[in-house]
Amino acid sequence: MAEIDDEIAGYAMILFSIRTSIARLYSIAVDPAYRGISVGRRLMAEAERAAAGQGARKMRLEVRRDNEQARALYGTAGYQALCELPHYYADGCSGLRYEKDLSDVMALNETAEAG
Repeated sequence: MAEIDDEIAGYAMILFSIRTSIARLYSIAVDPAYRGISVGRRLMAEAERAAAGQGARKMRLEVRRDNEQARALYGTAGYQALCELPHYYADGCSGLRYEKDLSDVMALNETAEAG
């Protein structure tokens, strides 16, 4: 959760499965009052650190094809589109699945723990 001046500015939720080393960014949201000040980027970075800290080697997520703002955030964070998910959302909108390798994040976590 991101807090600014004792107000919740946003959150990110990650799902883990014992059957895979891939974490899933299930949900991320930033309060409209706090958009444009890198809250989303900081939440993404912290979610990646948390996932890598739990042993995840990759992070995946799904996003609406028409959500250009979120897709831009994921692209600048280093996520690559894997595939299209036709009619993924209840209203019929297609989704896109993205993935990022967390090797670099894992290495940074290990360096921080050692230092």
